[in-house]
Amino acid sequence: MTHFAARRPVAACLTLLLAVALASLSACDGGGAKGSPGGLVGWEKGSAFDQKYNVAEFDKIKGYFVKISDVTPLPGMAEGSAVVLKDRADGEPVTVIVGPSSFVHEDLEKLGLRDGERINAYGAWTRLGDKDVLIATKIKKNEKEFLKVRRTKDGMPYWSMSKEDLAKEREAMADE
Repeated sequence: MTHFAARRPVAACLTLLLAVALASLSACDGGGAKGSPGGLVGWEKGSAFDQKYNVAEFDKIKGYFVKISDVTPLPGMAEGSAVVLKDRADGEPVTVIVGPSSFVHEDLEKLGLRDGERINAYGAWTRLGDKDVLIATKIKKNEKEFLKVRRTKDGMPYWSMSKEDLAKEREAMADE
């Protein structure tokens, strides 16, 4: 047997091991395509962050768009996207946590919010550290342009729904 023939099984094992390692890393990197599991770490239904959504704290805030920012609400979570707005009532900045960037960022950008534009944010108030924030249900630009990310009645995040349930939710929104 030649040295090459003796090394083939070892090379095959190393190649397989490398492929598995790379696949594992890409699944856990916190990024990825829209809705990919790696981009949802810490955002799952029932997670510590999800439990902070309390329907009893539901509110609507009218304000002026300031910016879209990156957020990590709790340590270990995948990166999220937030909208910062200036409250029309008191002029104070309000951070509205929209959801995991892998699921919401592209749709937020498509909404085309402009500096100073009037918007409404719907969601539930919670406290993160020493700051009150709104966990978004919907960001509304006008009657026809909005981004809904949670079911209003129970706070179920759209990124945790099956494709079938999400399709039903979006169909119901279109009928409204």
